[in-house]
Amino acid sequence: MDNKGISITETPNEITFDLDIVSPLGFVRLLRQCDSQLFSGWREFPGLYDDSVLSTLASFVSCVKDLFTEQGKSDNVHIILGGAGTSGRLAFLIARTFNEEL
Repeated sequence: MDNKGISITETPNEITFDLDIVSPLGFVRLLRQCDSQLFSGWREFPGLYDDSVLSTLASFVSCVKDLFTEQGKSDNVHIILGGAGTSGRLAFLIARTFNEEL
């Protein structure tokens, strides 16, 4: 399947091509396999534990930490993260990292 020009978030995953015909247990197992790709990587994209991603996240967290530090943790600094599916899981992981750093 050629998906050139389609966002990664809209690209079909081969693991779930038959999602509509599997049992409920099979459905959950397929989604678990897709979730594991967040950490192991997918196709040519890095996983969350790859050095390049960890470095980028560390830099981002440092910037956010500096923002809070400069503001003296005032009520004027808010960060809102949201999403559904993969973006929601990533938002959760990022929020957890922020909380560990602050």
